[in-house]
Amino acid sequence: MPQAFLDKSQVSDAYSDRSWQRILFSELQAALDSEARPFPCIYGVAGFRANELRFAFLDKITPETLAPVLKVYIENARNFGRHASLVVFERPGPVETMNQYRDRFWSLLDGARYAIAMHRAVG
Repeated sequence: MPQAFLDKSQVSDAYSDRSWQRILFSELQAALDSEARPFPCIYGVAGFRANELRFAFLDKITPETLAPVLKVYIENARNFGRHASLVVFERPGPVETMNQYRDRFWSLLDGARYAIAMHRAVG
C-alpha cells in the first residue's frame, strides 16, 4: 500500500508546484501561517507549526478510499504529537451547497466506519 498520508515537509517532495495537491496545500499553509489573519483554531496552527498534522490527497473521497487512510492514521496518531490531526484533500470539482457538503461528510464517515469494521472482520 502506498503511503496513506504525508507530513508537511513530505508534501513538497511528493507533488510538483503546479499540481492540485500542492495548490490546495499551499492555500491551507498560507491560512495557517498568516500573521495578518490568524487561523481561528490554535490547535491546528500549533499542530501545523510543529509538523504534527498529516495530509492525504485523494482523487475522490469515498468510504473505500478514506477508510484505509483513516485506519492507518488512527493506528499511528498518538505518535505524531499533541496536536495531531488528519487533513484530507480531494481533487477539486464543482462547487456544491453547504447542505450537500454536510450530507456528504456524514455519509463518508458512516461509510468509512463500516469499511474499517469490515476490514477488521476480514483481516
